Amino acid sequence: MIETASLIQCLSEIGKKRGALGVMDYLRVTKDAELVVCTGENFAAVIGLAVAGTALALAHWVDPRFDGAGSIAVGLVLVWVASFLARKVKSLLLGESAEPEVERQVREAAAEDKRIIAVLRIIAVQQGPGEVMIAAKLHIEETITAGDVVDVINAFENRVRTRLPEVKWQFIEPDIAA
Repeated sequence: MIETASLIQCLSEIGKKRGALGVMDYLRVTKDAELVVCTGENFAAVIGLAVAGTALALAHWVDPRFDGAGSIAVGLVLVWVASFLARKVKSLLLGESAEPEVERQVREAAAEDKRIIAVLRIIAVQQGPGEVMIAAKLHIEETITAGDVVDVINAFENRVRTRLPEVKWQFIEPDIAA
């Protein structure tokens, strides 16, 4: 009963965030590891209890072999959920690419300053839920002073921070297009 209530609460939270995505699609793409783990654990518990209860009833009323089959089925559910969670959490621990929207917003922030000629390279890494790191090389106008380059970079970082509060770290390097 408690596991079911917890799973319903997790699914409700997913429903608020997933938009047009299906639940499994949302769980695959979200960066919210806590929600993924909580949902997976509760899903495994609810399904496992339902399978075990059904298997025990069938073993009692039909054939004792259903007890063993139920144990195997519960084990398969646990292995499937554990595999899914391991892959998802591993990718978040090791860092995975941030959403494409992050790169788009960074490029738009650069386009707001005429002294930034181009974004040469950008790497946006999701460090966890709500934590993104970006590293970028900007082609900055070559005729400005070193002090002005620093001002351009600082203003750019402020625009990125305003647009994307989840960007916690920025490593910006001036460069010249080859």
